[in-house]
Amino acid sequence: MFRKPFRVCWLMWLLLGPGCALALEIGEIEVSSSLNQLFDAKIPLPKLTPEELSKISVKLGPPSMFKEFGLDRTSILAKLVFSIEYNAEGEVYVKVISPEPLREPSLGLLLEFGWPRGKTFREFTVFLD
Repeated sequence: MFRKPFRVCWLMWLLLGPGCALALEIGEIEVSSSLNQLFDAKIPLPKLTPEELSKISVKLGPPSMFKEFGLDRTSILAKLVFSIEYNAEGEVYVKVISPEPLREPSLGLLLEFGWPRGKTFREFTVFLD
C-alpha cells in the first residue's frame, strides 16, 4: 500500500524535476557592433530582476563542451568579457564585449549559465558582416 504512492511521487519528481531546474530564460543575442569593431552585444535574461543578479553567473563554456557541440573555440573567444547588468527599466541582460576588434565574419559562442537551480549551456551564432 505504501509502495504505490511512493512510486507516484518518484515518477512526478522525475518528470517535473528537470523542467523546474531549467527555469532560467535566456533571450536571443543582440549585437550592436560590426566586423572589424570591438564586439558589443547583450543577451536578455527576461525573467530576472536586478535583485537576482548575484545569483547568476555566465562564462565561456569549457573546451570539452565546445568539442561536444562541434564548435571551434578560437583564441578571440577567451578574450571576451561577460558581465550581468541591468538598465534603467530594470531589464537584466548579459553584456558581452571584446578588448580588440573582431576580424572574423562569424562567431560561434557557447556560454555556460549558472544559477541556484543548476546550470545550462546555450549556443549562439553571430554574423558580423
